[in-house]
Amino acid sequence: MMDEFVTDLSEDVLRPLLDNLLSAMGGILWSADMDGRYLRASLEIEELLGYPAAVWQEQPYFWQSCLHPDDRVWVIDHCRTHMADRRPYQIEYRVITGNGRLIWIHEIALPTPDPEIPIIGVKHDVTESKTRTLLHQFARNIGATLNQQEILRISLHQLKQVFTFDSSSIYLNPSGDHIEFIAGIGFSDPEMTTQAVQNLLVGSPILAQMSRDLQPFISGDVRQLSGWIWIPGAEHVRSFLAVPLVSRDQMMGALMIDSRETDYFTPNDLQIIETLAQHIAISIENAWLFEDAKQQLKLSQTLQQVGSLLTTSMSLHAVYERIFDLLAEVVTYDSVSIQLFNSGSRKVDLVAGRGFPDFELARQTVNSLGTTALDKISGDAVVTVIPDTWKDKRWVNVPPAEYIRSWIGALLQVKGETIGVLNVDGARSNAFTEEDGRLVAAFANQAAVAIANARLYEETRLRADELAILHRVAMATASAIDVDELLRIATETIANSLYPEMFGFVLVD
Repeated sequence: MMDEFVTDLSEDVLRPLLDNLLSAMGGILWSADMDGRYLRASLEIEELLGYPAAVWQEQPYFWQSCLHPDDRVWVIDHCRTHMADRRPYQIEYRVITGNGRLIWIHEIALPTPDPEIPIIGVKHDVTESKTRTLLHQFARNIGATLNQQEILRISLHQLKQVFTFDSSSIYLNPSGDHIEFIAGIGFSDPEMTTQAVQNLLVGSPILAQMSRDLQPFISGDVRQLSGWIWIPGAEHVRSFLAVPLVSRDQMMGALMIDSRETDYFTPNDLQIIETLAQHIAISIENAWLFEDAKQQLKLSQTLQQVGSLLTTSMSLHAVYERIFDLLAEVVTYDSVSIQLFNSGSRKVDLVAGRGFPDFELARQTVNSLGTTALDKISGDAVVTVIPDTWKDKRWVNVPPAEYIRSWIGALLQVKGETIGVLNVDGARSNAFTEEDGRLVAAFANQAAVAIANARLYEETRLRADELAILHRVAMATASAIDVDELLRIATETIANSLYPEMFGFVLVD
């Protein structure tokens, strides 16, 4: 029907009719040739897109440069294909306006029989309705996953659908004392920037203010801010907008948007970002709750496996190795060790470990330090977490352990008596949270009993072996006719069974 209407009316009749109609509807009329070059555009295009109306005729392909970079290729291809086939089309795409804003355009185009004006079309600004649709879609998408990384990925991707910016990042601080996770786009070196953010933004006065007030922060020019912290890879930032991610009246992180332009962000931008931040906060909290539930289930299953060691007949060394295996299922570490209290020497001995560059050197060093590990766990505490060993006065930095930047120490206790310490080491600062400390403490409770039982089993087995060997020695030497024969038989029997590396008798006349 529309094709027939266009066919029957000349441009002299059609143009004023459509201009009046589209003016009332807020649309923009345009015409183009078969190659997609604009021939004319109504004056309203200047108000909508921020470029002079004349430029569309002076530069026939100017419209292509206005397309959003992510939409440019497919929109041009779609339009050219339909124009070449003389088929009508309607599409929605993003445009960057003259002042750098993002708007959504709904476009309809129709072929005509007039070779002078082969294509006519109309553009409508549908940004408001499209933004509402995208926000609803965003809420559904991030609500459909309980994976934290996927939530952050979707969030940053969706942000690009409704907003124009140069870079953006999301940081989370579930424990409240350090930045634990950061996701970002638009940075020249994302990995470098991520690491820098984790190290530098902990002391940010801007984030501290947001944490207290739970209010967004906006700056038209960060170069005028006394509390601004420059992050490597983010030197381009001029305008800055940050919205706190709030859960249960606590700031759990922040959504931050950057622009190269000064005074870029508007109240409408803030409203959109706050809506996104609310959805992100809800989804992240759900992901954390789900992860906590999984962690608790995993811990319960792991503790059951540690409990099974109570009745095992494994060697003490095998028990230590099994403990390290099970611990790795609930806490990620770089090295781990068990130090047991030596009541005779009043020191602790490093009896087992994993992940050390030189375990024997570490064992000798620990054994020479006395009860250093026990001293770090003070008062009535059963576990201590040191986020940064370089900043903690209790930490003794010795050559075998320079790589250790964070540490968890949990007492190994059996019936109220401390038998040693379970040490968990991280090669980077803030590798462990207080929650990790509680997990290790719960693990240590079970491990301590397993170790005590394994030690008792080992001692009992060794004592039984000694008695059996002494019996064999007695039986073998009963028929010896002289002292030399008796000593030879006794030495061979004992050395072969108990001390294969070195054993002998020394007789004193």
